Amino acid sequence: MNQQDKNFWKYVLKHLQWLFLNKQVWKITLPLYLVIVIIWSQVYYTQETIIKINSLESIMIQQAKDFNLILRDVMGDYSEVMPKNPTFLNKAVDISHLSARQNLNWMFRYLVNHKPEVRDALERFHFYEQAIIDSLNKYEIPLDLRFVFLAESWAYPLAVSTAGAAGGWQFMPYTAVELKAELNEDVDMRRDPWYMSTVLCNYMSYLRQRAKSYDEATRAYNTGINRFLAAAANQSWVTKTWFVDVNDENNIYLFWILAWSWIYEEPLKFGIKVNFDFPPMQIQTLKVRIDSRYYKDDLTFREIALVVKCDMFLLKDLNLSFLKLNKKGERIIPGSKHQRYIIRLLKLPDGLEISHLKNLKIKGVEFL
Repeated sequence: MNQQDKNFWKYVLKHLQWLFLNKQVWKITLPLYLVIVIIWSQVYYTQETIIKINSLESIMIQQAKDFNLILRDVMGDYSEVMPKNPTFLNKAVDISHLSARQNLNWMFRYLVNHKPEVRDALERFHFYEQAIIDSLNKYEIPLDLRFVFLAESWAYPLAVSTAGAAGGWQFMPYTAVELKAELNEDVDMRRDPWYMSTVLCNYMSYLRQRAKSYDEATRAYNTGINRFLAAAANQSWVTKTWFVDVNDENNIYLFWILAWSWIYEEPLKFGIKVNFDFPPMQIQTLKVRIDSRYYKDDLTFREIALVVKCDMFLLKDLNLSFLKLNKKGERIIPGSKHQRYIIRLLKLPDGLEISHLKNLKIKGVEFL
């Protein structure tokens, strides 16, 4: 019993004592007083109960707010930074569904927990972005699909999956060969983002012809067109492409691309500082043929760098598709009687044109 209750009953007993001492009035007033005491006690305890309930409710509300803050700090709740009316592939995206928000929250939390890697990925993507946009525009494909490059490989051209997919766009070997991408012991064109961006556009156009929308085509790009169409046919009651159940990876694929696009467009909202100050480099394409009958040594990128007045390491980074190394461990362009290889160069310095390279008199080496 708390102090307030003690005071209340002490007050009641004091009055009862006075009534008993005044015998002349107690027979008349006692019943009435008891009724008053009962009513008063009910009112008092009812008010006390209401006060306690309100107090308990306020405590629970505060605890819930504190718990939500803990969840936001530990688990990551990014609802506030999500666009109010998001669009993707030229259509509005409904993220009001609970599973959609859970997927996006999990993805943002994962990416924010890997800030250094995400920052590097965004800067790499910025380097290749303009070339990808040019290819997409040429084939009239929605520009949102450029973020597939980020979603598939974190914009890393040398990425290789456990399943055998390789390159920034993560093409499987048999798919790359079907799409006429060169793949042998000397060259793997899947590691050339510029070349594979064109291949991607051709492949996406094919998928779009078989699918009902670019949403379906994009999911089919990840899991295979036949597998996705079969899953969609077996789930005819699912009206939204985003929620067709295929497998764990493919079910969240569109959300994964969407999350990367938002982080790339507004990285500071997620606490990621990215250097986008450097302009996209202007790349030139050149074909080279090395006739091994005349040029006995394999052509190294060191020799090309001296001719085109370019940093050798940058030149090697622009030509990652070449696999063969010489005895010194230098990446080389292999000699072949008829084979022509694509090499990437920076925009040449003033006074040096592609035609000048074509006129270089290196016996057995021909620039085309």
